[in-house]
Amino acid sequence: EAAAKAEAEAKAAAEQACDETLAGRNGEDYRGCQTKTRSGRTCQNWDSQTPHRHGNRKEAKGSAGNNYCRNPDGEPTIWCYTTDPNKRWEFCDPLPESSAEPEPEPEPEPEPE
Repeated sequence: EAAAKAEAEAKAAAEQACDETLAGRNGEDYRGCQTKTRSGRTCQNWDSQTPHRHGNRKEAKGSAGNNYCRNPDGEPTIWCYTTDPNKRWEFCDPLPESSAEPEPEPEPEPEPE
């Protein structure tokens, strides 16, 4: 039953809306959905130990069950381990905030008669 409860909680957490605010000190409470580093590398899942072994899987800090940028250890900002075997980790920037209202479509040019 504990495993089912943990799975349900993980699923609920994964379905939460992404919050791209760099909340907390140095973004330690960031709970956004950025999965790329500043240089464009893909983040390694926090539950994975390949290609980089680490001890920073911390559910309370949001670094468990996903590959989102987080700051579980007091770095200057959010970061992640990368899937590049030659680059252990890199800083990230939050995803750009999507505007609430989409840009209006430009009016089509009238057809010449």
